[in-house]
Amino acid sequence: MLSPEQSTTGTIMAFFFDWLVNNKYSFGLALVEILVLMGGLFFLPPSPLLRWGVVVVVVLLEVLREIVRKKQADLRAELSMVGDWVLRNALTDDPIGEERIEEPGAPASRQLPREMDKWFDAIHDELLRTDEEVHEAYKMECDLILAKDFQRAYMERPYPPIPDPETGTGRLALKFHHYYSPTMTLGGDFFDISALGPDSAGVMIADVMGHGARSALITAILRAMIQELSGMGQDVPRFMAEINRRFMDLIKNVDECLFVSAFYLTADVSREKAVYVAAGHPAPFLVERNSGRVRQIEVPSTQGSAFGFIPGEQYSAGTCDLRDGDVLLFFTDGIFEAQNAEREEYGLERMQQVLEGASSLSAEEIVTRVVHSVNSFVGAQPREDDMCLVAMEVTAAARKA
Repeated sequence: MLSPEQSTTGTIMAFFFDWLVNNKYSFGLALVEILVLMGGLFFLPPSPLLRWGVVVVVVLLEVLREIVRKKQADLRAELSMVGDWVLRNALTDDPIGEERIEEPGAPASRQLPREMDKWFDAIHDELLRTDEEVHEAYKMECDLILAKDFQRAYMERPYPPIPDPETGTGRLALKFHHYYSPTMTLGGDFFDISALGPDSAGVMIADVMGHGARSALITAILRAMIQELSGMGQDVPRFMAEINRRFMDLIKNVDECLFVSAFYLTADVSREKAVYVAAGHPAPFLVERNSGRVRQIEVPSTQGSAFGFIPGEQYSAGTCDLRDGDVLLFFTDGIFEAQNAEREEYGLERMQQVLEGASSLSAEEIVTRVVHSVNSFVGAQPREDDMCLVAMEVTAAARKA
């Protein structure tokens, strides 16, 4: 055990170092240190060196704690200065000037207000830019919604009655049904069904490369071309060649590649014939209700390329008969290229199998059956392309009274 003189000396040294570091006497802290010190002196082995080591450790710990307290005090002072600066800038018109910030011998932290000025200015500028971007994005969204409404309105136009109830003479009649589902707000697939005369109709289905606003703009341009050239619609090869020529003129100064695949068919119920041209687009399926046979109609081997590839392209036409009960199903590649979670494509073969089981159905029912089959195959997998189906059903014309 230490002698009373040693204990007294250790206690005095603890008080001395506490006063030296803290510059004042803290009774609570000193009491804790005395307890630690005396516990170490009485319970450690009787080694003077070890017990004096306890004294040194306690003192060093106190010094370390005081250093930390002083650092905290310095930090609080600096934060207080920043808070004062913020208040003065917020409540007065006389913010701290640079001449007071850059006083000779001032600590580096006195430069903080000026840095905060720059930071606040940058935040303000960024907020202004963000507000402008949000406003522009909102305007663009409104424009897209308006364009979508126009696109939907065009797609949902009433189908033309073929033959014309007043002037048509055909023994057969045409009924139509369609399904259209873009992957984005605006799509690049489109179709057009127009009356070319009292007994004939033109059916165009097309797929513009890409999606979104650019593709939708091209579809609008092509629709305008189709309407403008409707007078030559009965001459199918010439009609398609003229659309390609005008489209090539339109995109000749565009750097990126743009093209449109299309299939166009005219159906004449008085002649009971269909004439068609493929421009890089898959041929429609023909569902023969009387025989139950399903096949893609034959396209000439010299079929032309998609619009936008070859200037002056010439197109060759094919023909097929129209019979009561037949259904022609036009489609875009978003149908047969739809993929499931295993990245397997739906495919034309699967589509044909569905049609073979639906040969007795109406045009509307056939479209519904195919869409259901594709959606079931894809499941929860997000679609990567627009989907468009157009069915043309040939029926017997109603007899006039």
